[in-house]
Amino acid sequence: VAMILGKGLTEAPRVQAESSSRHVPRALLVLALVASLFGMLYASFLTFLPTYLIAQGMDSKQVGVLSANMLFVGFFAQPAGGMIYDRVGGRRLYALSAVMVSIGLLLFTNTWGVPPMLAAMLIGASIMATFPSTLAMASDLAKSGNVSMTVGIVFGTSGALVALTPALTGYMADHLGLRISLQWLIVFAVAAIFFALLLPKTR
Repeated sequence: VAMILGKGLTEAPRVQAESSSRHVPRALLVLALVASLFGMLYASFLTFLPTYLIAQGMDSKQVGVLSANMLFVGFFAQPAGGMIYDRVGGRRLYALSAVMVSIGLLLFTNTWGVPPMLAAMLIGASIMATFPSTLAMASDLAKSGNVSMTVGIVFGTSGALVALTPALTGYMADHLGLRISLQWLIVFAVAAIFFALLLPKTR
């Protein structure tokens, strides 16, 4: 990989950041929070998905197929999310994705006859569709010369919060049950809708 990158990856020209552009915009902090909420949803759901499915009576092969399909939809969801971002902006994309995640969690954790695989794929696709848009919107919101710092703030904040969420979900699962702890993830999705609507309109 190092050889391929050394041969084929071109370096962008360096830009000296202006001292006046060190200020972090409010919109960037909101974006960091929205991205964190989606990351927290993804980490917790993916971590406890196998445990929940096995508790529902699935064998390890079925769990493996379902988990793989949930991740595979990202192959299509991420480019699709990027195209949606280009056309309607990040605010609408994040809000719509959070609504779809909420619906998916309700379907997944309730026995309404919806196959778990479809619900899990809806959750995975809705979350992963936002990943490339987070990078794009962070770059759009960056001040002149501070793109790398801006992206670092967004993903650094997200990474720190995401690391704590599976432990919190596991604690809730031990005391309230795994189904309820997964249903409580809807709170993160609803919060993501609210904060997404605070993002600036971009096209």
